[in-house]
Amino acid sequence: MVAKKNVRFAVERNRVKRILRESFRHNQGLLPTVDIVILVRSGIGTLSNEDLRKKIDKLWRDLILKSGRSMPCEAK
Repeated sequence: MVAKKNVRFAVERNRVKRILRESFRHNQGLLPTVDIVILVRSGIGTLSNEDLRKKIDKLWRDLILKSGRSMPCEAK
């Protein structure tokens, strides 16, 4: 769920959720087996798709490294 308070328009909220779900599916095998809660901050809806993907990928990398799992060479 993306709060209407943080991303005003439904189109933008849906875009953020779609990109987040897609990124999760691509990184699911690398992520640790934990529950993940993602808080969407205001202003995230104004980012381009590419910038949003880069931010999400960085968060996945940080989570993978903190969990102690190794990353494949192409994902670094």
